[in-house]
Amino acid sequence: MKTVSYKDPYELEPEVLQVRDEDADNLDEAMDCLKEEARIADNLERKERAHRRYRLEYMRYQGTDYASDVDIEAEFLREEQERIIDEWLRKNLTQTQYRRFRYSMDGLSLHEIAELEGIDYKSARESVEAARKKLQKIYHDTPSDTPSESPYYGE
Repeated sequence: MKTVSYKDPYELEPEVLQVRDEDADNLDEAMDCLKEEARIADNLERKERAHRRYRLEYMRYQGTDYASDVDIEAEFLREEQERIIDEWLRKNLTQTQYRRFRYSMDGLSLHEIAELEGIDYKSARESVEAARKKLQKIYHDTPSDTPSESPYYGE
């Protein structure tokens, strides 16, 4: 009996083969073939490791393909705060005031609001100013022990 040790590239431990003496004639040729296969597999793995752009274990926040700069928790809190403020505005303003004030908050000028609403500039300005004054009055009259009524509590 002849004992041969062979390192399979896909196994952690080397394999030990025992070959009968009558099969030993082709053993060297078979071992050379197995070693060549192991060498090729090892080289391919090494080449892939060296030329792979991203490895799974290094993916944490690496590259824009795999991660985002957006802080999900902060984005959620911002959206939740916007929702609370929007509810507060809807509750305290008329529909027209709310709509025109939202346009103003979204960055539209008074001329653009007037054109969009089909009204004159003066009406748009008066509506937005009335909404602003109404909100300031409500905000300043809101007691500090009822934060749910004021969207600015805690800033």
